[in-house]
Amino acid sequence: MSSLNDTFDVDELIDDSPIGKLQILVLLLGTMVIFVDGFNIQVMGYIAPQLAKAWHLPNELLGPIFSSGLFGVFGGYLFLAPISGRAGHRLMIIACTAIVGMLTLLTTLVHDAYALMALRFITGLALGATNPSAVSIIADFCPKHRRSTFVVIGICGVSLGSMVAGLAAAMLMASYGWEAVLIIGGALPLVLAAILIIALPDSLEYLVKKKGGSAPETLALARRIAPNRTFIAGTKFSFSQKASGAVTQIFVEGRLSGTLAIWIGFTANLLVYYFVQSWLTTLIIAAGHTQQVAVSATTMLAAGGVLSIFAVGPLMDKYQPFKVIGFFFVVGSTCVALLGSLLAASVPIVLVASFLAGFTVLGVQKGMNAVAVHFYPTPLRSTGLGWGLGIGRLGAVAGPLVAGILMQGGQASATLFYFAAISMLAGATAMFFMAARYGKRLKEFSQLGDRHDAVRILP
Repeated sequence: MSSLNDTFDVDELIDDSPIGKLQILVLLLGTMVIFVDGFNIQVMGYIAPQLAKAWHLPNELLGPIFSSGLFGVFGGYLFLAPISGRAGHRLMIIACTAIVGMLTLLTTLVHDAYALMALRFITGLALGATNPSAVSIIADFCPKHRRSTFVVIGICGVSLGSMVAGLAAAMLMASYGWEAVLIIGGALPLVLAAILIIALPDSLEYLVKKKGGSAPETLALARRIAPNRTFIAGTKFSFSQKASGAVTQIFVEGRLSGTLAIWIGFTANLLVYYFVQSWLTTLIIAAGHTQQVAVSATTMLAAGGVLSIFAVGPLMDKYQPFKVIGFFFVVGSTCVALLGSLLAASVPIVLVASFLAGFTVLGVQKGMNAVAVHFYPTPLRSTGLGWGLGIGRLGAVAGPLVAGILMQGGQASATLFYFAAISMLAGATAMFFMAARYGKRLKEFSQLGDRHDAVRILP
């Protein structure tokens, strides 16, 4: 039992508490938010062939349609995500999830490619604000020794959302048109926003900063986080990390080279992922397969990403996380090149190659989020992750656009995948640099049992 003289550090309390109902609830809610993001970010890749046919759009206009939403996501990561440090993750998640739902439903009413691009851009802004806050709030409630696993499970929502979008497209488009898929994509976030208002708590760190270390709301949440402890009224909670959450903080106190390496890793991975996700359906059809086979292959890509959670998170919690992701980058490079060389192969081979590419490329995507969560202290997580994902969107935007330009220039489909494989190797180089620069001290931190984030002892 606590006394009035007791002061509990927020990080220590969370790290020493068992994983219970509240932590699982936050993980589920955060994953649902990321699921909605995955559905709505990727849905254009599934409906684009039918949309292009219905509106008589040339292939070169599909690239800007794909990238308009990604430009919006880019802006959301860079300029809206850091606001959550002041507004709180809960408010940011609820507001932007509701906005995504309303704008996605509105998209079904447009009949012009440029109006579609505009709505996708604005929707992307809201999507870019929710993802870093969802990942951060999952990490804020999770003990450090399980943080990689929890974050990777949460990011699995992207793959699940993409996979369900593909299934919805396959089941609904033939009978009800592309609008039916977007109706589902708009209804889901509106329902989720209502659930979040009721069930999603603010983080304990945010309550300590905004309500005070001994406020009733702070005490009530601490009791839910640590039900095995008894806290009396007036017990105080403190937060020892002093980083402000400002963007400039991700470049100081030894974080500059790590931040740049994280940016390279995100950019390399997202360039490959969004190129494959956006163009795989179209390229498989061009290779002689049916629309159903193409959608199935893209769904297998997402399924591989879902199953990657059983490898990436646990391996990162057990071994040096930067080396684990560097290894996945290398294997992913091979799988991407293999997929490009097998587009015209038999259906089972195409499906297996798509699955392996998804397992590695999306495994890296999940792991990069965990890398950022480990590297940045709690006040900087949303900012650091948001900027990492935001800079990474340069690759996400470039991937579909450059592929379209190269195709118009007569490049073979396989060549596009070989370029993508080289990008994965650049990401591997960045992660192995982080392992050499920071890995040893991260290991020392774990052995010493320091309660503060590893980055606080980095040079």
